[in-house]
Amino acid sequence: MSMLNVKPYPQTVYPQTVLNLAPSRAEQWLSCPLSAVLTRELRGSYFGCNSGQVVTSHNQKEEEFIEQGVLAHKLAQETINYLFFNGEKRLKTSRIIEQAVEDYTNVLRHYVVENDGNIVMFDAEKRVSIELDEESKKSGLTCWGTVDAALVTHSSIHVFDLKYGENEPVDAMNNSQLMLYAVGLYQAYKPLYQSINCIVLHIIQPRQECKYSDYQLSDVQLMSWFNNTVLPVCHEISKLDVNRVMSNPSVETCKNTHCEAYECGRCNKCKNWALNQLSSSSSVIPTDEELREEVRLRSFLNRYMNNSRDMTIEEMKNGRVLNGVVCESKEVRGMPKDKAGKQAVLDKLGSMYLPELAGEEYVDHTPKPLYFFEKRLGKEQAAKVLADVLDVSTRNKLKLVE
Repeated sequence: MSMLNVKPYPQTVYPQTVLNLAPSRAEQWLSCPLSAVLTRELRGSYFGCNSGQVVTSHNQKEEEFIEQGVLAHKLAQETINYLFFNGEKRLKTSRIIEQAVEDYTNVLRHYVVENDGNIVMFDAEKRVSIELDEESKKSGLTCWGTVDAALVTHSSIHVFDLKYGENEPVDAMNNSQLMLYAVGLYQAYKPLYQSINCIVLHIIQPRQECKYSDYQLSDVQLMSWFNNTVLPVCHEISKLDVNRVMSNPSVETCKNTHCEAYECGRCNKCKNWALNQLSSSSSVIPTDEELREEVRLRSFLNRYMNNSRDMTIEEMKNGRVLNGVVCESKEVRGMPKDKAGKQAVLDKLGSMYLPELAGEEYVDHTPKPLYFFEKRLGKEQAAKVLADVLDVSTRNKLKLVE
């Protein structure tokens, strides 16, 4: 096929943001707004993934599937450039991936040929920016991601997504990821082509029994969904304080949308999931795998309880009253954590009380905890002598009362 006489999607300069709500994670953050804020703590400002980004997994088999998916998308981009834009095709992959990409590009070829002469823009693997409202932007929120392929005509917008996985089929109907890409394209091209009124979402799944899923909606339906569903969630996310809010998502999304915050120890749904996992084993004697999983789950629950305790203490210090619960505070003295502080302890003791320490330098591989000195001087004497060089902190404790 000869090179198309169409314009690619314009490149956009993306500002530094507090949090980017990636379309590829839309199902997750629309269902559980707090997951976006928690994941920001774990990963930084970018909340999502694109085809060039490596996604880690605890499961080796799953990592292999992810790598295959990345290869499939890279080959698809090369093939599209080769077929439509006189690019080069160099990547060599397995026959399975090549066949999947061929099925995908055949769909693209069909729609390109069908709309020949009416195409405004056709491009692949390009970042699409979704314009949020002023309230969201002032909070540092953005929304952009990489679309697999997009086609804009004088009257329609087509969004294409290659799903290489074979585990579960994905439906194009009301697919939030593709709808957000469509919103970004609509915002960019509707002012230039007022006749655009039809949005078509395409999901191509070459390894599924049903390889193709399409969904058509009007531009009015698309923007109504964006204004009434997406923007209110953006407003909610912008107001969330991760240190003071515990989450309780209403939709079962924690595992099947790969939420990276599901083990952070902040989410009530994650806590309930871990408790159910611990109590669901039917084995009389646990296997090695079950014991490893139990250790992991108990570690998660410990983090959850610690975070829950810390937030409860903070709220009670700020005036919250819990019937039957008191917050007790205790002053705790300990060895300085920095090297200079520890050296100051040695210098003081060596010059006045423990001559054998005189001139000794503190070194990292021979740390001396506080009890080392308490044992030699006595607890009261050590506290008195070291009062001005020890670190002082407050330890808070929650206690049930009648």
